[in-house]
Amino acid sequence: MNLKMSLLPHQRMAAEKLAPLKAWGLFLEQGTGKTLTQCEIIRRKMETAGFDGMVYWFTPCNVRESLRNEIEKILGEFPAWIEIHGIESLSQSKTLFLELDAKITVRDMIVIDESDLLQNHKTKRTRYSMCIGSKARYRAILTGTPFTEGKEYVYSQMTFLSEKILGYKSFNQFKANHLEEHPKRPGYYINVLNVDYLAAKINPYVYEAKKRDCVELPEKRYSAHSIEPTDRIHEANQCVKDKMFRSIEEYGTEQVMNFFVMFRKVAAGITPGDFDDYRINAVRPLLTECNVVYCSFIEAAGHLAESLNAGLITGEVSPKKRSVILKQWRSNGGTLVVTHGTMGRGVNLVECRNVVFYDNDFSYSKRIQAEDRFHRIGQTQDVVYHDLSATGMDRRIKRCLDRKQNAFREFMREIREIKDNREKIKEFLQEL
Repeated sequence: MNLKMSLLPHQRMAAEKLAPLKAWGLFLEQGTGKTLTQCEIIRRKMETAGFDGMVYWFTPCNVRESLRNEIEKILGEFPAWIEIHGIESLSQSKTLFLELDAKITVRDMIVIDESDLLQNHKTKRTRYSMCIGSKARYRAILTGTPFTEGKEYVYSQMTFLSEKILGYKSFNQFKANHLEEHPKRPGYYINVLNVDYLAAKINPYVYEAKKRDCVELPEKRYSAHSIEPTDRIHEANQCVKDKMFRSIEEYGTEQVMNFFVMFRKVAAGITPGDFDDYRINAVRPLLTECNVVYCSFIEAAGHLAESLNAGLITGEVSPKKRSVILKQWRSNGGTLVVTHGTMGRGVNLVECRNVVFYDNDFSYSKRIQAEDRFHRIGQTQDVVYHDLSATGMDRRIKRCLDRKQNAFREFMREIREIKDNREKIKEFLQEL
């Protein structure tokens, strides 16, 4: 097995450290070459350890084709000894899990790409991953955002590799030693304890590198744009506020997530009866010869693409058609409208340097993943990121992202703290 691409110094150092191990974490920031480095580790395993098994490579479903193309580029052809599966499929298809559980052997290797998706240890995805991972001799996790959504997720990712790394046989043991739980909110952790101990346990099994430390790239530049909502948006937003206030009084916090989504939809222009294009009008002056526009909601993305005569990639577009649309955009330029869920991970978009966030997802890891589709090895110009802001919900989400927080979690935390105080609830909703 020979690689068709040369390694950069940080990739070589990562392979030298991790190739001798049976379990490892490759924490290379987005755009610094995780796939190439993992292929080099496999090559060294073949040469020095006689590895001759299968590699079962799990990645987000929407980037399977991109990963396949990247591996083919690195190796010259796509080998028969690699199988690519969507990591989400593990929780959605018990048939797939049972098939893999039956055929994975001690000779094989399991690679979990974007392993930050292994979060809560109770989910099917995490439990099934741990189950099939225990059958393989070699286990690897790859991500550029290992613990951004919650430090408690270190348990799931490290235990997938081996429970011997942290030394705990259950999450409760880990929690007792390392997590401070909110006194009134079971399952919500406000602090991580004994961090030095965790770092010492983890460090021998991981290689971590940030872009700023290993490659020279152009700058990221940010541009904020404030938009005046239309009367229709004001009215729709006020209607959601009124309904949420009544709901909290009657049902407590049971329906808060629904209202969080409703506020975001209104901000995006999705109002009862008709779509409000006030935000689309703000996008047009920001466009250059080559652009990508991120939307959270398929409905808004469709209206935007139609108004701008742009390419459109959402979860409703088949992988085959996505490839065609991407190829046309790369050849001809223009504007590509995408959703965070379909083009936020695992794809290289360095052809573009002008990115518009029509609206923001509430997850910090999704935001940084989206930014680094453009700011990565191969980018030769500064990348400009435009943020639109019209409502209190827009501003709240952006503040949380700037603090590297999950905006929905912060929203829930604040609501739970004031749910029994009518005046504070009114003040909170007024800011939205």
